[in-house]
Amino acid sequence: MLAAFAALTLGLLPGCTRSAADKRTELRFCFFGGYEDWRLWQRIAGGFEAENPDIRLKLLYWPGPNYEDKVRLVMAAGTAPDILSCQDEPFPAYCELNQFEELTRYIQRHPEEYAPDLYYPTALENFRYQGAQRAIPWNGGQLMVFYNKALFRKAGLPDPPPKDWTMDQFTEYARKLTLDHDGDGRTDQFGYEINGNWMYSILPYVWIYGTDIIDPEMKRCTLNNPQGIAAMQWLRDLRFKHHAAPTAAEFTGAGGAIFMTGNLGMEINGPWRLPFMRETDVEWDIWHMPVGPTGERWTRGTWDGLAMYRGSRLKEEAWRFMRYATGKTGQRMVAEAGRAVPPRKSEAIATGFIRPDTPQHEERFLEAMSYFRTQRVPLRWAEMNVILTRHTESLMLPDGDAKETAAAMEAEINKLLSP
Repeated sequence: MLAAFAALTLGLLPGCTRSAADKRTELRFCFFGGYEDWRLWQRIAGGFEAENPDIRLKLLYWPGPNYEDKVRLVMAAGTAPDILSCQDEPFPAYCELNQFEELTRYIQRHPEEYAPDLYYPTALENFRYQGAQRAIPWNGGQLMVFYNKALFRKAGLPDPPPKDWTMDQFTEYARKLTLDHDGDGRTDQFGYEINGNWMYSILPYVWIYGTDIIDPEMKRCTLNNPQGIAAMQWLRDLRFKHHAAPTAAEFTGAGGAIFMTGNLGMEINGPWRLPFMRETDVEWDIWHMPVGPTGERWTRGTWDGLAMYRGSRLKEEAWRFMRYATGKTGQRMVAEAGRAVPPRKSEAIATGFIRPDTPQHEERFLEAMSYFRTQRVPLRWAEMNVILTRHTESLMLPDGDAKETAAAMEAEINKLLSP
């Protein structure tokens, strides 16, 4: 364990470190994600170094599910990189520990670059803590309906559906897209896949039905009510009453894989799905989320930000990189990577994220900014996530129960959030 700790922290000591190969100041930046993220940050780093020849940017690529564990480890040791890519969910906890530099004095140097109206709503706000800007958003996205156009045509369904389609219409589409092609009593094609992650499966529909996971003060759970129970019952009915969503036994592949096989009519996913879908032979497109019983339509949105480590001794150099990556040039590269929405509007609407050379309508992600919503994140979010994950899994089992799940979530989350 100590050897692993030493290996991880070696070379991460803060300070004006210089490469043995040259005299440039070495600036460290850590990030997560897949291969597309690695390629993107290589490109951004190359552009930044070309404009800042006195700096060498060291990319610390920490992929996989343990990114946050690594970040906590190097922060505890006081050896965190100068700049970190930060997800919105763990952001408040890092701020509470005073790990991120307050950025107001840097932003005030360039007010014309960080005016709120240049960004999509919630992007800058998502990285404020107790009124102070502690990170700058660099990419984001929200859940939208991905649908198989060929299966829609075969089922005689409009392509696209009505823009303000209801939950009842969504359910009917899922039912009509569910088929047993060979008559052997086993479903070969499903209408919708229920993602195992509660942020995909429960959260957007809870909002659409008119409630939330927790209250605005983040002190109590607000799921155990008619709206929350109805949202969860709808999910169960889609799988067990209408048989329009596969169980684990009916499809044993990884989550999202069934859509790529061409045997699924609809799923909800984010722009990070786009590069993968473009590699398939599926005829697909993106559409809007349905409208709920209250007439409201919502989708779960999320942003990633760049934060400056408070213990860095290279804060001016770190700010130069952050300004480059979150400015027009860096944001154009984010757009052209095609897997996230740039939070800076000018680059999101420019040719890049929106692709005139594809048959899909990426601009619908931008249209959906009108009902983009971010989740409430308490300081004990990681523990709340465990509770919600466990109960979502139980809810979607054959013997699950919406009322019991709502009550159990309420009891455990209230206990967690109580002072």
